[in-house]
Amino acid sequence: MLINTIFNKVNQMNLCKLFFFSYQKAFGNNAEALYFALLKASKEKKKVYLLYPFDIPLLFGKKLGNELLFNLRSDFIYFQNPFLKFFTRLLVTILILPARCVNLFINIFGYTLPQDRVVPQIGDLDLWQVSKDTKEFSWERLGKYKWNERVDQKFQLDFSSKDYDEAQIYLKKLGISHESWFVCIHVREPGFYKDFGKKEYRNSNIEKYLPAIKEITKMGGIVVRLGDSSMSRLPKIDNVIDYPHTDCKSNLMDMYLIKYCKFYIATASGIFDAAILFGKEVLMTNSSCWIFPYALRIHDRTIIKHVYSKKHGRFLTLQERMSSDWSMQAIWSTIDKNYILFENSSDDIKNAVTEYLDIMHSGNFSLQECQLIANKKRTKKAREVFAKYRLGVTSVLSDEQEITQRYRIASRIDSSKGSISKCFVKKYWDSEFVPTDEDDIKKLEELRRLN
Repeated sequence: MLINTIFNKVNQMNLCKLFFFSYQKAFGNNAEALYFALLKASKEKKKVYLLYPFDIPLLFGKKLGNELLFNLRSDFIYFQNPFLKFFTRLLVTILILPARCVNLFINIFGYTLPQDRVVPQIGDLDLWQVSKDTKEFSWERLGKYKWNERVDQKFQLDFSSKDYDEAQIYLKKLGISHESWFVCIHVREPGFYKDFGKKEYRNSNIEKYLPAIKEITKMGGIVVRLGDSSMSRLPKIDNVIDYPHTDCKSNLMDMYLIKYCKFYIATASGIFDAAILFGKEVLMTNSSCWIFPYALRIHDRTIIKHVYSKKHGRFLTLQERMSSDWSMQAIWSTIDKNYILFENSSDDIKNAVTEYLDIMHSGNFSLQECQLIANKKRTKKAREVFAKYRLGVTSVLSDEQEITQRYRIASRIDSSKGSISKCFVKKYWDSEFVPTDEDDIKKLEELRRLN
């Protein structure tokens, strides 16, 4: 796209103290990219200049996500006054309009332009240290940018005074006082994207989180469940707020609650990247892929879904999974049919949350030997996967996009400092998962019957 060429050349000018960066991706991708853009800007003593079009669903096929993300304030984000912001958005919209119109027209006949022809990629090449002449991925080249030395950096991101005052009103309405501490939890369900039966590996059952939720409230905390109105409702529990089903639900409160929570319990959904952006401690649960959405910072932890192998007729140990070719992961948006994923059990989640509460209280995030071994296995296998496979389908990603995505994903592999929870590693490193929840037992019985 012309707009990419123009601004990417500006970004490469040494005298320019602005780093132009575009938004027009899913919310999680935007939050992730902004976090790494801030890391880049702080290192190079620049400010991120955010570029994004007007929200026109007919033109883009979907809403652009939470606009509060575009309005955050930081020492490393260039502040655009209302006039400048309007002009910038108008310019971006005009520049991408021709490609979008062409794409809409050929869609009528069942065709579509490549993603990089219709979605602005401003800043992507420069952010991930890729140039037009980069023909292959290199771990050595990635290492020169030293992401691993900077991922623990936190940024002061603020709302406007108007947004802050409005959030205070809703916070009080939710029953959260300034003396209270609360934990946010988001458990992905298929309702928001209406992907029933398509990406079930990313979804989880909120009911399995109830014992863990009660552990938090027993410690004196409040639990705020995040999500949207399509979510299944929680039962009435003291000090648990089923926020999506309240009249306080808004884009502003989504962001505000994440920014001010004590820590964040996540599943693999884009909203968890906002927690990373705000520097919140994150406990990732039910992860279906541990090549990418892994424990990024030293204070982050994760537990991963269990894998049943049809070929072996049993569950694989954690060590076996870390030694596999990773076809059981949705790196390519599909999982090998030989593998069936099972959610973390209620006990898995409760134990991980209890452990996380303990390390949060002690402030000791150091890793034990078993966790370091798991991390080493993961990194070693990641490098083998990168050497053997493409990360995207050729018809979807061009060679240039493929290389860009490799640097993007490798930045998370090379810089991850957290780990799988200690209790999870110790329990499953050499042992198989034994289902205890009723739905898992039934699922396993059905699998074995069909086999």
